[in-house]
Amino acid sequence: MFASTNRIVRTLQKVLASRPDLRLPRWREECSNDTCSLAGHCALGAEAAYWLLGHGKAGWKQYHMKWEGISHWFVRNVKTGEVVDPTSEQYSTTPDYRLGHGGWINRGGRGPSLRAQEVILEVRRRMGVDHV
Repeated sequence: MFASTNRIVRTLQKVLASRPDLRLPRWREECSNDTCSLAGHCALGAEAAYWLLGHGKAGWKQYHMKWEGISHWFVRNVKTGEVVDPTSEQYSTTPDYRLGHGGWINRGGRGPSLRAQEVILEVRRRMGVDHV
């Protein structure tokens, strides 16, 4: 049985919020968990979501845009149009996902980065499943 998208995203958000050490150095300096525990995790969150939700085989694609003056990543299902943005809470306004354009966060789709692998394993552990 596969987990729902909402359950995967909620668990992913909890993992990201608990791991400020996984932010890239630039974001560790600029973000604090006092302002938003998800700030600075958008690329990692979108990359992990892409793989957890079934990647390109399930119709997911990674997207990039600028929102509120900063770089932002999310995923969209090209078959259904569904947008998944695990870190949207970091913004004061809802991102306009129509502004996004396709791209690759890391490795050109050849597999998750080491940081994303760590997050994916923790999401699966917390959900009590081998795969989602």
